[in-house]
Amino acid sequence: MNYRMVLKVQLWLFSAAYLFTAYKLWTKEYDPRFCCDSMLFGRISVFWFVHLLVAGVCLGLLWLALLRINAKTAVQWEVFIICGCILFLGAGEVYLRLNPSSLSLQALASLGYGEEDAVVKGKARNTVVDKYNKDRELGFIHKPGLSFELRAAEFSYPVRTDERGFANYADQTLYERADIVAIGDSFTEGVGVAQEYSYPSELSRITGLRVLNLGHGAYDCYQFPLVLKRFGLQSRPKIVLMTLWDWNDIQLRYPAWREYCRINGYIPLKDYSRMLLGEKKKPALYIGVYLKALKDEARILFARYMALWNYGDYRGIYVRGKWFRFPVSDAIAYRGEALEKSLAYLKECVDEIKGLSGSNGFRFIVIYIPSKQLVYNNFLKLPPAQQVKTQMHDAVIRSLKGWGVEVLDATPIFNAAVGEGRMVYYPVDDHLNRDGYRLLAESVAAYLKPLSGGREAGITGDKGDLKDGKS
Repeated sequence: MNYRMVLKVQLWLFSAAYLFTAYKLWTKEYDPRFCCDSMLFGRISVFWFVHLLVAGVCLGLLWLALLRINAKTAVQWEVFIICGCILFLGAGEVYLRLNPSSLSLQALASLGYGEEDAVVKGKARNTVVDKYNKDRELGFIHKPGLSFELRAAEFSYPVRTDERGFANYADQTLYERADIVAIGDSFTEGVGVAQEYSYPSELSRITGLRVLNLGHGAYDCYQFPLVLKRFGLQSRPKIVLMTLWDWNDIQLRYPAWREYCRINGYIPLKDYSRMLLGEKKKPALYIGVYLKALKDEARILFARYMALWNYGDYRGIYVRGKWFRFPVSDAIAYRGEALEKSLAYLKECVDEIKGLSGSNGFRFIVIYIPSKQLVYNNFLKLPPAQQVKTQMHDAVIRSLKGWGVEVLDATPIFNAAVGEGRMVYYPVDDHLNRDGYRLLAESVAAYLKPLSGGREAGITGDKGDLKDGKS
């Protein structure tokens, strides 16, 4: 074997890497967030500087090997280092088997650990995993009187619930009288920001109207009319706003549970979900499962590393000089029969609320909130498979209007905001940030501008007795 040739090939490769990295530093083609100010080099990218340093050290060692060390000895040292890395990974495997809590919650979930396992509870204690009560009608609901700090990878914010489990702790008289009732999922609840910055709270500040927030994370079209009848109609609203996020608001998750309970008797939603997933074996004796967890962890780390290059699953886009980072994941798309079933599910929801609107005299408006992928599609050249999201958006909007539902499509508004360089989503999480919720509230307020004074819509008027829409 020609060991000297092996070293020469490596020398050429590291030289190319060195020149490429130096070019990146010189032209400043890097993520501006990962920079530092140096007295010697000025403002530089830490990411590229480290790569330049590593490539430079490797080049120096290779030159020493070619000039002063026997080539065979140099290659043997390389093999020794590689074997050392393998042994190090093996030691890490043993450590993880003895200390599974060192893995992330995502990796633990892939290994079959559930919420009830002590290792998961220990890692997630600060996020208050057990924050729900069972509910025979809704499936689950936030516990009343919650007050804790929810910590996630990208945000940390206080979560507080009122005596009914919703985000109206500051003014619970809204249940007695409200001008507007907002129903929806986590985008209505305001996940990712303090509840005073949710879109219903911002809408109330902008318009001066009383807005009751009945949003609840993980709810969809199944719970929306149920929540309205159970908690919202008693406030006698003039307007009901239903936010619709098509990633999960029209999935057929809860109707299957409802049908199962009708046939077999009530079973808690949590137990029903476990029954569908089946019991997963604990991997204490199976090293292969831990190797899979290591692979998953390595993949995540590699994806984050590649994010700094704007490659891989995590990409970045520049809009008017501002850089946005977000994962380009496959959109949850509905095609053919699946799309028809989802639209029928949506129609069942809006028809029930329209019936309530007719019997209780409120104005019903659906607010379509675009996903981050749908908005950023305008700035990325994505494969056709990831463009189906736009087709689904068009089908949902067309169907709603065809059913005679009043719709505010916020997609053009968010497209314009991102086009102006505004950051309205979290970089990786799919929820809106504080500016995004503010933008949504401003959009709704502008749409309802004639009503902001209250008198034009007869906000103070009495509409009489409540009706469930069935009479």
